[in-house]
Amino acid sequence: MILGILLVLPARLITSLSGFLSAIQQTFTVYGGSVAKDGTVTLTGFGLFLGDLAAIVFILCLLTSGVTWIMGSDRSLAVSGYDGAAPRALGVINARFGTPVRVNLLSGAVATLVLVMAHQITNGNAAKDFALVLSLTISTTLVSYLGIFPALAVLRHKMPDLERPYRAPAATFISVLLTALILFGTVELLLPGFGSTWFAGSFAPSGWLYSQRWQYFGIELGTLLVFILVGVGFYISGASTRRHIADTTSGQATKVVVMSDPDTTE
Repeated sequence: MILGILLVLPARLITSLSGFLSAIQQTFTVYGGSVAKDGTVTLTGFGLFLGDLAAIVFILCLLTSGVTWIMGSDRSLAVSGYDGAAPRALGVINARFGTPVRVNLLSGAVATLVLVMAHQITNGNAAKDFALVLSLTISTTLVSYLGIFPALAVLRHKMPDLERPYRAPAATFISVLLTALILFGTVELLLPGFGSTWFAGSFAPSGWLYSQRWQYFGIELGTLLVFILVGVGFYISGASTRRHIADTTSGQATKVVVMSDPDTTE
């Protein structure tokens, strides 16, 4: 899909938010429509019909992707609570529905609170801040890999003899390479265009001025630090659960019987 966008759109029209829909629009002009010199697309006839249909399907895809995303993240948080990496009160799966209802309700409450706060802070005009929030939201998984990819090399050296379902060749090289790429992506998330034309030209987020680059950086970094602090707080709150699991595991005695001869056991 990304390759298709890069092939269809001129480089100056490729953006993180509207590139996909712009590519769809330009492609459908072959069925009816035109592209102006400034890149503005006008769809007509069957091209307009296909464009409207694609927009509806795109919205449905976003909806289903969002629902799937929140289902997975909610269940992950519930399991984290059960395992001691989050408050134990969240580690509950509803017996009737088979879903983490407590975390579902928490997610809904947080989402509603953020929506109201965003509306009040921006006085109902959140267009400029949407690009900032969306870029950070879709990149939180990317940032989390800063701790995941190095673990490959660390665990390979700390536990080299552990039996694994599969083994990646050149684990250290892979780990270092991927960590470097993720680190680069994280820097570009916080400082768009850093190393080339930071916060200028095509790297400038929609609606943001060059003079506001430090404000953009501060909001992105501050929000990311809040996420990290919440994660650390959750982990600390699960300490009692981890101690209970450790005590239960160590308290389970295992009886080993070694047959030395038919008449004696040890």
